[in-house]
Amino acid sequence: MTASSTTARTAIHVDQILTRAHGGRMPGDLDRLPEWARLAAVQAAVELLTGAGERCAHRRHGPLGMTIAAAWAPGQLVCPACQDRLHPPSEREHTCDACGADGPLRIGVLQWGPLTFTYATCTSCAITSDPARNQARHR
Repeated sequence: MTASSTTARTAIHVDQILTRAHGGRMPGDLDRLPEWARLAAVQAAVELLTGAGERCAHRRHGPLGMTIAAAWAPGQLVCPACQDRLHPPSEREHTCDACGADGPLRIGVLQWGPLTFTYATCTSCAITSDPARNQARHR
């Protein structure tokens, strides 16, 4: 089993624990995300807290601080000064993180403690402030 698959399994368990602890809902803005985005954000948080994932030098040896992760760059954690490292590869530059379609994208951002999680979605998959609508469109 690889470290990333272990982290992904851990993220699923953390997601379930957080949901149960908050009466069936996720805390804060996590509750509005569809499952694919929520699990990716929780996995980034698990990597941040456990020291897993690839980190910029500032996050590898420095104190825990503002950290940025992106759905299109799983396992990478960077500080604000190094956020250009998270630019998607050219073949994924116009690809929706939810459905994989190519086309114009909307960039979304979720702030959760010291973690800033970013994602890109097409118009059809755009995440709204209505959690029920987001979950229904992404099943």
